[in-house]
Amino acid sequence: MVQSLIEMAFIGHEVKLQFASNGEEGLNMARTLNPDLILLDLKMPIMDGVEFLEKFRAERQFQTTPVLIVSAQNIADFVIKLARLRINGFILKPFEDADLVARVGKVVKLWPRSGRIAPSNPTPTKVSRFPSYSETQSFSPQA
Repeated sequence: MVQSLIEMAFIGHEVKLQFASNGEEGLNMARTLNPDLILLDLKMPIMDGVEFLEKFRAERQFQTTPVLIVSAQNIADFVIKLARLRINGFILKPFEDADLVARVGKVVKLWPRSGRIAPSNPTPTKVSRFPSYSETQSFSPQA
């Protein structure tokens, strides 16, 4: 469900969304895809969001990759740890499409699909989304 909401939110932008079904799969995908941004839920199977972020940030190539937490989970218990792991923001679920797009747009450049404002061949922004436990879809690349 959250996956389809995210896909709908970015339908008017040149983005390539990638989805993982758990934290371990997400970390492996990040190593392969080198995303421009991670939308990360804290509650995931196999490897939760905090553990994912610790391992992600420990890898040199991801030390500056922006990460936005998208979660219904209260982060009060994690504030200090998440700050130390350099998150770029928090989006509370449920969210409005416009809020999600605006928050992402503050972190990475978003090009409109129409191409009227963007250069003739912009490189689509790659956004990786690691879903919550309730989402059981397997990896499905989206153009």
